[in-house]
Amino acid sequence: MPGPLTGVRVVDVSAVMAGPFATMILAEQGADVIKIEPLGGDVFRADHTHGHAISAMSFSSNRAKRSIAINLKDPRGLEIAERLIEGADVFIENFRTGVAQRLGLGYEKLSSLNPRLVYVRASGMGPDGPHATDRVYDPIIQAKVGLAHFGGDGGRPKLLPVLIADKIAPTLISQAITAALYERSISGLGQYIEQSMLHAVLWWMWPEMMVTHTYTADDDRDEQPLYYGPPMLYEATDGHVVVVAGDDQAWRALCVATERLDLVDDPRFASIAGRIENKDEFGEIFAEEFAKAPVATWTQRLSEADASWTVVNSPRDALTDAQIVANDMITTLDPDALGTVRVPTPSARFSRTPSRAGVSPRLGEHTADILTELGYDGDELSAFVEESVVGCL
Repeated sequence: MPGPLTGVRVVDVSAVMAGPFATMILAEQGADVIKIEPLGGDVFRADHTHGHAISAMSFSSNRAKRSIAINLKDPRGLEIAERLIEGADVFIENFRTGVAQRLGLGYEKLSSLNPRLVYVRASGMGPDGPHATDRVYDPIIQAKVGLAHFGGDGGRPKLLPVLIADKIAPTLISQAITAALYERSISGLGQYIEQSMLHAVLWWMWPEMMVTHTYTADDDRDEQPLYYGPPMLYEATDGHVVVVAGDDQAWRALCVATERLDLVDDPRFASIAGRIENKDEFGEIFAEEFAKAPVATWTQRLSEADASWTVVNSPRDALTDAQIVANDMITTLDPDALGTVRVPTPSARFSRTPSRAGVSPRLGEHTADILTELGYDGDELSAFVEESVVGCL
């Protein structure tokens, strides 16, 4: 069965992660995503390849797409892009401010070519303000939005060692695109979408990390997110477990598992507020208990007590975790010339129109096919390749 977005064509000139990750979501849901790359390829292709033809990060941001390599600075290359866009449903770019206009790919021009086009700009800081034209990377967003404020110990900020903004923003972008396509089915018109990484992470932080700034009357409270409560990570004799005493039932289960029923009605810990207020004592008590036995013992005790818990996996451990395996969350594929690859299966499961896990295209892998679809003949293709207008496998 085709995916839910079968029939939707996306022209993607974005690079690195935020834009490509968004369109990868659409591609795995059935959209025909055509990734336009410069003749040298998206910079991520050659970043930390470790001997592979495509870097793992690039592969994981471009699955299920088709690749065409075009020199957009050549008028003939721009004409090819325009032909693609005239028949497209979505166009996405994440150039620095003003670059799309200079290339001839601004919203005003493309919407005049195709009034039904959903045009998406994925930016770093947003369209306005003193930093709108800055060069932006994920750590910049973490610091700007206040996320790094919560990462460290002893009041010192700490950057999270993962890409947060580069994955939150594309998730919201892909949702916004499908919303715009739904609206277009009613109005018949496309529109312009602006989504910045800064705004995306600010929005994402709000429910629990901005609890002291939701009600303006709380602005003078200590600036701590909701989950700065009782410790949850404990060290056993041979590993670590996470246990959450998020409600009274989970709290009692923790006490049962650790054989500390004497603490159930202890006034220091009998309420959620008390457990947060006395989190240091809480942590000391349970750190001592968990240090008495191996992970296997705690696995049995916590399960029997119906506690909220899990073992701390390494990424390698996660590959064989029983819960992940049981739900087919990871699969392996064998694309030509790339070797066996491991990828996550699409996380949303559609009962009638299933998504599919795809592989990343090689640079220019589909150039010839796409040009043929646009009506170019073999002689024109050969000339374009020879004159560095396009790149082709």
